[in-house]
Amino acid sequence: MADLIPDLAPYTHGLDPATFPLRIETRGEKGNVNSVRFVVVTLEKYTSEIAMNGQGYRVESFAPIDQSATSSESTLSKRQQEALSGMIFETIEALLMALSPGFEEFFGQELSRRLNAISWEQLERDREAQYPGSDDEDG
Repeated sequence: MADLIPDLAPYTHGLDPATFPLRIETRGEKGNVNSVRFVVVTLEKYTSEIAMNGQGYRVESFAPIDQSATSSESTLSKRQQEALSGMIFETIEALLMALSPGFEEFFGQELSRRLNAISWEQLERDREAQYPGSDDEDG
């Protein structure tokens, strides 16, 4: 199970730097790990303990770093409340988007950037196939 721990390195700009290095705790009997827990800090300065098992990812706790800030259920979005209700997520990205508007924005921008790069690459390949031997300066 420990080898299934998500690689959050590509998301360093979508998570608070306090998340890294990722602190991991395994649970289960010796040699038979049945769950992994780790802590993520959102851009909104909330600490979230996340548990991962064979079913997926689940939020164990979610609280502001600054405990003096008021943190009531009513200030959380509907998606955050659903995530805190024990909902199991298939991917770490889906869970993080539910918890953090900042991560959701980052993830959307990154996805758009990658899709745009792929479409430009495809356009260039199509152009090369249609006009073999042409160079970029000839248009």
